[in-house]
Amino acid sequence: MSNSLEDFKKGPYPSIVNELEKSKYTMPLYSEALKPNFYYSLLGYGGYISIPGLGSGVSSRATKRPDILPETAYLRILDPAAGFYTADALRKLCDIADKYGVGLLHMHANTDTLEIKGIDMKQVYEMVREINEKIGIDVGSTGDDIRNIDSCMGPTLCEHALVDAPAIRHALGLACLEDQQFPRFPHKFKIKVSGCPNDCSRGVQKGDLALIGVFKDLPVVNKGELTGWVTNGGDIQGVCTRCPTRAMIWDGKELKIDADSCIHCFNCINECPAIEPGAQRGVAVLVGGKSGNRGKYGAQLAKAIIPFIEVYPPDYSEVVDITYKMIDTWDEHGKRKERFGDFILRFGLDKFLESMEIEPMPQIIDVPKTSAHIHYK
Repeated sequence: MSNSLEDFKKGPYPSIVNELEKSKYTMPLYSEALKPNFYYSLLGYGGYISIPGLGSGVSSRATKRPDILPETAYLRILDPAAGFYTADALRKLCDIADKYGVGLLHMHANTDTLEIKGIDMKQVYEMVREINEKIGIDVGSTGDDIRNIDSCMGPTLCEHALVDAPAIRHALGLACLEDQQFPRFPHKFKIKVSGCPNDCSRGVQKGDLALIGVFKDLPVVNKGELTGWVTNGGDIQGVCTRCPTRAMIWDGKELKIDADSCIHCFNCINECPAIEPGAQRGVAVLVGGKSGNRGKYGAQLAKAIIPFIEVYPPDYSEVVDITYKMIDTWDEHGKRKERFGDFILRFGLDKFLESMEIEPMPQIIDVPKTSAHIHYK
């Protein structure tokens, strides 16, 4: 089968080629990448660009076909919490993308950042000022800084939210704005905020710091609603069987939950509408997550260092203080280009907790004594 631009215009599904052709994108470069047996990108790392008077946010991509296009640059927008743009703001961003770039907006999935592609580097200062003044938002999130803070939709959309993730993200964004724009750390630092243990921001997978909404007391069972759910075909016995710690027992009439075994994993809450989270709610603090095989130790899942902490709006000073306490330790002892999770493994989780003045608890270790990197006195 031929992989040509014309092939991708066919069929009822919206075509990326049709959309790109409406913009000022360099189509011959895309055409080269579609040639048979061509399995890698024509775009490579070009570096972050420093512009006097501006923070981070501008980055370039070198191409493997400089005869077609030597390089291309993009600008990253620090988006509002949970990605809520007004229609008017998006129209203005589209006008700016047409004026200074190739007329394309791109949602950068890993950090929930909006990018304007193919920008004119000679006009980037004027472009950023227009974004500031006309829309009231700023740019950043490139280089060894705090990247754009990602959060789930929280209570604006989800019935499972235990904490207001967008509000926490907004408070952190205000507190960390300077460090999102002016790189000063050993490596990039990603913060993810999820409103419940379902972790839709993928903080455990990708967050150097992950703040996950949790509850401390037992799940609440609405007995009347549970009876009706079971009567209408709900499989409560199956829910009990899938409980990872077998903390739930159904005797045919009543559902019992063992307080010592329940780990508040949200499995039963997801499956049964008659079971709801408890009333004592806060966040768990996890550190060191990253995906991919980069860095000395490769991909890692974030580790819980604080199983539960209560948080209070509107400034959420508790999480802001914890964030900068751990960043300061990393900034002082971390090596150049060492991700936060790699630093903790090298530095030692015990020394890291000691520097944070956190008392070690059983909840922070999933399988004790299986890792040489996790040790206590």
